[in-house]
Amino acid sequence: MRILLVSGSFPPMPCGVGDYTSMLARSLAQRKNTRVAVLTHVKGRFRESDCALDILPGANGWRLAEAGRIARDVRNWSPDVIHFQYPGREYGVLQCVLPMLFRLMGYPVFLTLHEYYAIHGFRSLLTAMLHLPNLFASLGVVVTREEYEELVPRMYARILRRRPIRHIPVASSIPTAPLDDPERFEVRRRYGIPSGPLLSYFGFVSPEKGLEDLIRIADPGSHRIALLCDLDKSDPYQRKIIDTIGTPPWKGRVTVTGFLPDIEVGRIMAASDAIVFPFRNGASTGNSSLHGALAQGTFTLTTSRTRHGYDPENNVYFSRPGDIEEMSAALAAYAGRRIPRERDFRERAWRRIADAHIGFYTPQID
Repeated sequence: MRILLVSGSFPPMPCGVGDYTSMLARSLAQRKNTRVAVLTHVKGRFRESDCALDILPGANGWRLAEAGRIARDVRNWSPDVIHFQYPGREYGVLQCVLPMLFRLMGYPVFLTLHEYYAIHGFRSLLTAMLHLPNLFASLGVVVTREEYEELVPRMYARILRRRPIRHIPVASSIPTAPLDDPERFEVRRRYGIPSGPLLSYFGFVSPEKGLEDLIRIADPGSHRIALLCDLDKSDPYQRKIIDTIGTPPWKGRVTVTGFLPDIEVGRIMAASDAIVFPFRNGASTGNSSLHGALAQGTFTLTTSRTRHGYDPENNVYFSRPGDIEEMSAALAAYAGRRIPRERDFRERAWRRIADAHIGFYTPQID
């Protein structure tokens, strides 16, 4: 089977959908009798020792003028399946045209919805309307959250009820890093983090991530914090975080690493005593940062609107969003607790995801 994945973003660009596409492509390419290409914003050819991906050059801004050239490239590669990943950074208006174009060219088209088009005004309504043809063009839709029907606009839900839908969970894009105590000490030393309880956060920084709650539940007298992210003073929300960690009592106790290679992210999370995601709207099964933490076996503290309490199998505590007292108590009770993870924990999860995709494609194209 020849599978073409389409994504506006792809590593090394920081983007969860791009990371997901990369991991899915690699896992699919490792299967026998399967060839994989990615249509994205980068050019060239990606290789690893155990797989090879063809990279088809995407559009400069994904403009309509590029449609003809992309159609020729896709025809020359001759896929059996074309699978779009939505949304993603770098996409332009062409993303609203290509699924129907490829369907008219005779190719089976599939979509994955990683996020959902909530309508909160004219602009979001226009975006939702522009993507309606994509749903009509699809033979099937993959969703990363089971409760997708509660999240999409009603017009989407009505269309999706007439399409084959498969819920396929995401997995970690961060490799599992099983460290012993000396290795944890070395990781912390390299990033200038002395001994003492270490809390870490990984991902983009925006109001819905609730990063200020991490600072509120942590104790500046004992905790150190590693923020595995970028902080930009030009962003008002991020500037508040910068101001808070740059003044007492947090001054000198917070390390901001910027975006790092995935192996380094995994090693710092594995060296931490707790990984904290105080999301304002609660974590979801489609949150790749959370899966990256769970892949390390480190105690993880997050929030949820549907789950509550400690999950010993995954070493994660689900608090009510915004409940500082509960999160502080959970941190005190469980920080430092670890569960073992085998080195191939991530790869086994992605093999299951790749198998689920093949199982979804096959009935629709036979």
